[in-house]
Amino acid sequence: MNDDVFVVVKYDYNAQEEGELTIKKNERLKLIDDSKNWWKVVNEEGIVGFIPSNYVRKESFVEKAKGTIKGFGKTKSKSKTADFNQASSSELIISRPALAAVSGNGSFENGFSRSVKVGGVMSQAVAKYSYEPQREDELRLCKGDVVTVLEKSSDGWWKGKCREQMGWFPSNYIDESPSNTFSTPKTNIEIGNGLNKPQNGLIMLPLQRVLEVVVALYSFEAQNAEELSFYKGERLEIIDHPAHDPEWWKARNEKGCTGLVPTNYIEVVDSNPDPNVNHFVSSVSERRLKAPSSNNGITSAIRNGSNSRLTGPYANQPWYYGRLSRDETDALLNARGVNGDYLVRDSESNPGDYSISLKAAGRNKHFWVQVDTTNKSFKIGTRTFITMDDLLKHYMASPIYTNDKTNERLFLIKPLPR
Repeated sequence: MNDDVFVVVKYDYNAQEEGELTIKKNERLKLIDDSKNWWKVVNEEGIVGFIPSNYVRKESFVEKAKGTIKGFGKTKSKSKTADFNQASSSELIISRPALAAVSGNGSFENGFSRSVKVGGVMSQAVAKYSYEPQREDELRLCKGDVVTVLEKSSDGWWKGKCREQMGWFPSNYIDESPSNTFSTPKTNIEIGNGLNKPQNGLIMLPLQRVLEVVVALYSFEAQNAEELSFYKGERLEIIDHPAHDPEWWKARNEKGCTGLVPTNYIEVVDSNPDPNVNHFVSSVSERRLKAPSSNNGITSAIRNGSNSRLTGPYANQPWYYGRLSRDETDALLNARGVNGDYLVRDSESNPGDYSISLKAAGRNKHFWVQVDTTNKSFKIGTRTFITMDDLLKHYMASPIYTNDKTNERLFLIKPLPR
């Protein structure tokens, strides 16, 4: 019997660091180590690397038994894929199997058994990652949510309850470790003796104290499981200032999801918040109030072409635009650029690094350039360059962005005119 464990890729991921592995949606990988948030896998070609665990899902028992997913999505010779089956790409496009009805003895009617505890609590767990439901019977999870586990299916999908909602979710999105200390969402907390006592008898600790209330100046998309996405104008509660990383604060949104946010994307609106006040009621009105000032900044950027006084080693370069927000950059590119025009600006979320912004059809592209001060080099993706000029020249000759599905290839053509 083959005890190998396989995972199926849910989203494309391009390796950012040495040791990571580039993966494609629906690709099948052999799992080597899943003891940490980054899983070690090997692909069909025998390349070993680390991938973010929330970009993949473990192959279900049902899929493995039925052979629903085969191979790695590419046709290879049998000599190179002795340990893996083969299939056409159409066989890889699957969704979660429909949930079979449960018979009175707690087993699937299709013959597959599962552990079921109807009307009771099996355990409690905390969500390691956010999860957006793909079907009506699934449960939305926010990172940090406390989930009451009600049923465990052998295909890796568990049924649980969270925020008065019930549904199915992937079990590798939660941590069921008994050593976890869980806190419940604010809407479920009853202040009395300082402890929350749910009906199931488990004692929860109260929520962390709110240090500040902030409003988002720009929208931000989380780049990893530790970060928190938010939209422009959204209010957040700051619950921690990590001493080791002063440029990032730990925040909680209205849904109770927590994560790190860049401090230069937010503005403090209440430095001494009242613990008995709902701090999220002004999110919508805040967005409307912030819009005029933000638009004024964008209008100024378009009029001036960049910050009025540039400093630093690239101040005299035609492609360098200094400190611009992403919104201002998009406005500039859309107002005066053509496809292929680009600019280099200071990174908002990673001080000391840079971003390359490229005018493209449909949606502009933004690329992070990491600066290695020790080796005096510049890194974008997995490539390293000695100078910024070398980097820019390379991507004028080679595509900086590719999309195999649409056969799209984007190059840097010329600096955005001022």
